[in-house]
Amino acid sequence: MISFPDEGRITVIHFFTITEPVSRASLKPFQEVYDRLDKKNGVQVLSVNVGWGVSESQLKTALSKENVTYPVVFDGQRMVQNKFQVSSVPQTAIVNKNGIVDWVMHGYRDDIDFAQKIINKVNQL
Repeated sequence: MISFPDEGRITVIHFFTITEPVSRASLKPFQEVYDRLDKKNGVQVLSVNVGWGVSESQLKTALSKENVTYPVVFDGQRMVQNKFQVSSVPQTAIVNKNGIVDWVMHGYRDDIDFAQKIINKVNQL
């Protein structure tokens, strides 16, 4: 069971679905975010699969193929998606130490340094 966001910690949450190619492409760069930030300075890094047309077992298989090692929440009932008002994926949110969403990035483009942009925002908090 993953508890998030933890008050008193910055939390980076990446919303995605494995059924959409751009969303799936964002998994590898988000791995870099996890590798560079998790457990550093109290930063929590995780991902939420919004569960659009995929089972939990299909998700686990896909994540294994993508070599994902960061925590992933399966949101089959869309409770997390609704809480964070996610209407499209991929989407990345940074929740500050007070539990407030401080920054949101919609989409993913491979022509920008996705991981570095997120890391820079975290370092500004």
